[in-house]
Amino acid sequence: MVGRWNLASLAPQIEACNELIEENNGIDVAVFGTFKSGKSSFLNSLAGANLLPVGVVPVTAIITRLRFAESLQASVKFLSGENRRVPLDEITAYITESKNPANAKGVADVLIQTPSLKMHAGLQFIDTPGLNSIFTHNSQTSRNWLPRVGAALLAVSADHPFSEQDAALLKDLLRFTPRVIILLTKADLLNPEQMKEVKDFIAQQINSIVTKPIPIFPFSIRDELYPLRESFQRDMLSPLTQSRITESETILRHKLKTLLTDALMYFDIGLAAAEKDESSRANLREQVLNRENNSEAVREELRLIERDCSGQARSQVEEVVERHHARLRTEVLSELRAQQAEWKLNLWKWSRAYEAWLQEVLTKKMLALSKLENHVLSAPLESGERRIARAVDNFKNRLAANVEHALGIKMSEAEWRGQIKAPDRADISISPAFDIHLDSLWFLLPMPLIKGWTRRHFLRKVPWEIEKNLSRLETQWTESIDARIRDLKRQAEIHVETEIKTIECLLAQQLTQIPEFEQAKKELVELRRLLDSDNL
Repeated sequence: MVGRWNLASLAPQIEACNELIEENNGIDVAVFGTFKSGKSSFLNSLAGANLLPVGVVPVTAIITRLRFAESLQASVKFLSGENRRVPLDEITAYITESKNPANAKGVADVLIQTPSLKMHAGLQFIDTPGLNSIFTHNSQTSRNWLPRVGAALLAVSADHPFSEQDAALLKDLLRFTPRVIILLTKADLLNPEQMKEVKDFIAQQINSIVTKPIPIFPFSIRDELYPLRESFQRDMLSPLTQSRITESETILRHKLKTLLTDALMYFDIGLAAAEKDESSRANLREQVLNRENNSEAVREELRLIERDCSGQARSQVEEVVERHHARLRTEVLSELRAQQAEWKLNLWKWSRAYEAWLQEVLTKKMLALSKLENHVLSAPLESGERRIARAVDNFKNRLAANVEHALGIKMSEAEWRGQIKAPDRADISISPAFDIHLDSLWFLLPMPLIKGWTRRHFLRKVPWEIEKNLSRLETQWTESIDARIRDLKRQAEIHVETEIKTIECLLAQQLTQIPEFEQAKKELVELRRLLDSDNL
């Protein structure tokens, strides 16, 4: 069906339904959420052990599964199809961004099996990379996995309750599963009054999105708030475990209904086009894919957004660097003076100690600067994401309006959201202590005689090293932001092209294909009737 009528947008949903039918691993309970919302910490708490790495920067890069087994073990599945057992203490080499950047090792997913999850046998917990983190490829991994979700836990941090990204993610999740729970993490940050206020706020936001109630469970990994964890397991996980067969059927029905609804919408478009004569079909195509909605028009709009956002990024980065230059110079000079006072070394060792010390100090300070100014540096990316998403959504809205006007068919709503990335690490370069190898003559230069000169020499070099590395960091930030904006544009272009090709294929159907369309639609309608009547 996907190939016959070019319904490429349905492929992930079809694949997810097939997997749910064929596999027998129980219910996949996937934990979604933005970067640093506490997903991995929650799963570690659930398992009663630090099985998953956590950190102050985005860590999880690969889909990681946790489920019950009689013995503790881990295995890695590669994109090539290979499965490999690995020691548990080596999984960070495969699932973390620092050890497996951009998934250079070609990992499909990692499975951790542990006896500690015995009370939840039949559930498989999925740790997903943080959405809207600094790593585009990690966020994309999570979004690609969305159609496969069984039950969904949407982790919302108490210190950033229910953002715009959380709302968009909730809407996406509800397309693919009827079982969505809000997991209010870091609940220890709130007193009882604040907890009620936050829960009421989240409930209000949810009510503006959907009519069905969505449970909200406060959660904390702190020992003194153990009753929250106990309540979550008793009221949410235990019922899910006990009724997992029924729940699996409910989830599969939901996915199939969503798939059938989307497929029928496309079939209605194709059938309506096939009933037209050749001249009317050409006119219909012009109405639906008019001058505003052709691929080149959308591409040009996206190019303008890319150019504008890149220019804004460059000026903002320059402003940030300038703001920190004097502070860094003062701090490093002060710290170097204190450090040199402790060195009892010859000239050669002094030079090597200076180079190693400055490399370490500037690396830490540049990384700290990146983290401190992440909100400023991310602003052009977030602005670019919003503008590009708005351009794509406007295209889809125009397309839907044109289809409804020309054919009277309402297309299903699905927002497009790209992924953003900001720089996270500094590439520091330290020049040699001396332009000539003066320190190789250390045995001819007694330190008591040259110590004062040596100290002043290295102190004079520091401002230049700071300026040079700030310039390097500025370039890295700017290039990273530009690359991410280009990638956002590319994602949007691919999405638009896919939609246009699908509609073009459907609008090209001819009278002779009506019986084939009608038969396929009849079968889909009957399938949905059976699903609605619970007879399938």
